[in-house]
Amino acid sequence: MRKNKLYAVYDYGAKVGEHSSKEITELYCIPRQVVSNYADTDMTYKGRYSFEEIEREEEKDLLALEWEEITKEVAERLRGGNRKHEPVKN
Repeated sequence: MRKNKLYAVYDYGAKVGEHSSKEITELYCIPRQVVSNYADTDMTYKGRYSFEEIEREEEKDLLALEWEEITKEVAERLRGGNRKHEPVKN
């Protein structure tokens, strides 16, 4: 299954979003082919818009690391944090 590429969209150098080329066409009326061509060449479209392809594998890796950190933190909180448990006295 082929996934759409994602592009970071910059308007006068300021990042305004991350979208597929189809979404960029719908939102900004910029032809889909322009998006990929300009992303490859680092040129600006009409002196205003520039595009950068987003690497999905890096995103997956970052999400996986973040997920691991969060689940460890949650597990630690569920176990009672760093508190030492005192033995129960009868």
